[in-house]
Amino acid sequence: MKIARNAGGMMEELEKVGFDRKMAREASFLAEDDFIKEIKKGKNVEIMPIEEAFKEYDLPKFLGKKDRYTKLVYEKRQTGYFIRVPEGKHVTMPVQTAFLLKSDGFDQILHNVIVLEENARLDMVSGCMATAFNGLHASITQYYLKKGSYLTYTMIHNWGRNVRVYPRSSAYLEENATFISNYVALTPARKIESMPVAILERNAIARFYSILYARENSNFDVGAIAKLNGKGARSEIISRIIAQNAKVVSRGLIEGNAIQAKGHMECSGMVIGNGVIHTIPELKSSVDNVELSHEAAIGKLAEEQLNYLMARGIDEEEAKSLLIRGFLDVNIKGLPLHLNKAIARAIDLMAMASI
Repeated sequence: MKIARNAGGMMEELEKVGFDRKMAREASFLAEDDFIKEIKKGKNVEIMPIEEAFKEYDLPKFLGKKDRYTKLVYEKRQTGYFIRVPEGKHVTMPVQTAFLLKSDGFDQILHNVIVLEENARLDMVSGCMATAFNGLHASITQYYLKKGSYLTYTMIHNWGRNVRVYPRSSAYLEENATFISNYVALTPARKIESMPVAILERNAIARFYSILYARENSNFDVGAIAKLNGKGARSEIISRIIAQNAKVVSRGLIEGNAIQAKGHMECSGMVIGNGVIHTIPELKSSVDNVELSHEAAIGKLAEEQLNYLMARGIDEEEAKSLLIRGFLDVNIKGLPLHLNKAIARAIDLMAMASI
């Protein structure tokens, strides 16, 4: 592990992925390649490099599917963070984390763990980006939410067209815990493959929201899995996708394994040029008295709306950008204002450069 003594100035590009020093924050963590540039500790949250946490805590097991990339992380982990919120603490300002892939051809291999004790609350903004022309980002992120805890986790990705990205994550929700996961990826990448898993106990809630803009021959294979193992557990998997001369596979699986469980899956897609969107929704129930549903709709950029804007003096490129911006603009219910602003800012910046 390497830790910088002085973080120094950072690129303004980090603001695009939500790492904004002008924003009030409880704590922060910033790494460049395998080098920790900044750790800012907070009063109401514990934050440390993952290496220290392995020495101090008995960390939870990863609950997702094991594959070559989880194996890579366990064998060659470079760095990552551990975040813990003590029992009953409500962290009112966000925790910001960011990982920058800077060196060409570098394999960035990370392991992160977030633990919320009973009735704790935390809002996080986690950004990942690349200034490298090519490289690999592989990671494991684990969330452990104890009874009555509440976590919103907003991840914003800003990669490059030759970067390969393999995040793996799992969440375990005890009784009455809530996990809201927001994933925003609006820039090209050679490959993004992500399928987070959430396991829910009694009356727990997990909501997965994805806002994706794949272009320039990108290949996205993303989705989420929710296992409703406790009575009254609930989950939503909602995706808003644009594929412009790129391919997106949108997956989702909701398992209703306990009575009174409820789950809903929804995907809205827009195809531009030679884009391809392939949705793969799965619903599975092993008990009675379970409500599971899904819906999907895929269309093209609306010509009539485009013509309407152009008839009012807006040039074609700006009109397309406005329509894309409107399609991606999803106001996520229950999300703190500062996180909605972070998502809106990222969408604004990317939509302006989209066409």
